[in-house]
Amino acid sequence: MERSLEQRYAIKFCVRLGKNATETFQMLQEAFKDDCISRSQSGRWYKAFKEGREEVADEPRSGRPTTARTDENVNRVCEVLRSDRRLSIADTLNMSTFAVHGIKLHHDNAPSHTAFIVANYLARSNTPVVPQPPYSPDLAPCDFFLFPRLKRELKGKHWESVENIQKHVTTFLRDIPVDKFQRAFQAWQTRLRKCIDSRTHARTHARTHARTHARTHARTHARTHARTHARTHARTHARTHARTHARTHARTHARTHARTHARTHARTHARTHARTHARTHARTHARTHARTHARTHARTHARVHNIVGERFNYILWEGDPADLI
Repeated sequence: MERSLEQRYAIKFCVRLGKNATETFQMLQEAFKDDCISRSQSGRWYKAFKEGREEVADEPRSGRPTTARTDENVNRVCEVLRSDRRLSIADTLNMSTFAVHGIKLHHDNAPSHTAFIVANYLARSNTPVVPQPPYSPDLAPCDFFLFPRLKRELKGKHWESVENIQKHVTTFLRDIPVDKFQRAFQAWQTRLRKCIDSRTHARTHARTHARTHARTHARTHARTHARTHARTHARTHARTHARTHARTHARTHARTHARTHARTHARTHARTHARTHARTHARTHARTHARTHARTHARTHARVHNIVGERFNYILWEGDPADLI
C-alpha cells in the first residue's frame, strides 16, 4: 500500500509538471521497476488528478475492510505452498477467487464508462480496467452476453417504480446459471484471440500487399521509364542525326557548289579573257598593221613622188623634153 501511495504522489507530481499519461507511466516504470502499478491504474489516477482531484489516499467506503493481504495470511500461504503445492490460496484462506486474483473490468470507451464519476469510483475501489484501444471493435462480455439477455427480459414490460425494476433485474441476474457466465467469458477470450489474429492477419496482408504493390509499381515504373527513355533517346538521336546530316549535307553542298562555281567561273573567265585578248590583239594588230602600212605606203609614196618630182624638174629645166616621153 505504501508503494501505491508513493506512486500516486509521483503521478500527481507529474501532472503538476505537465507530463502526459504515457510519460508519467514510463517514469513510474523507471523509478519503481517491478513494483510499478499497472498502466490502467496509472491512467486512472492521472486522469483523476488531471480533473482536479487532490486526495491521494483512497476514500473511505462502507463494508468490511479488506483483510486478505495481511502478514498472517502471507505466512499461512507460504507454509501451505511448502507442504502441498496442489492447494490453491483461495481454498486455504477460505477466500473468494476475486479476493485472490482481483477484479478486472473490461468495457468500451463509451462516455458513460469514461466519465469522471465512474473513473473516480473505480480508482477508489482499486478496480483495474482492461484498456480498450480507440476505434477498436467492442469486445466487452456484457455487450455480447448480459445486456442482450436483459433487454429481452425487460422488453414490453412496465413497472410502477424504479425500485421494482431494480428488484426484477437483480432477481433475473441471480437466476443466470454460473456455466452461462463461464461460457460468456470463454467466448470473450475467443473474441480477443480472433481480434489479435485478425490484426496479425491484417498486418501480414498489409505487408504482403505493400510489397506486391511496391514490386508492381517498381516494375511498371521501370517499364514506363524504359519506354519513355527509349522514345526520348530515339527522338533525340533522330533530331541529332537530322541536324548532323543537314549540317554535313549543307557543308558538302556548299563545298561542291563552291568548287563547281569556281571551276565554271575560271573556265568562263578564261574563255572570256581569251576572246577579249584575241579581239584586242586582233584589233591592235590590225590597227598597228594599218598604221604601219599607211606609214610605209605614205613614206614610199612620198619618196616616189619626190624622186619623180626631182626627175621631172631636172628634165624640165635641164634635159631634153623628149626624155619625158
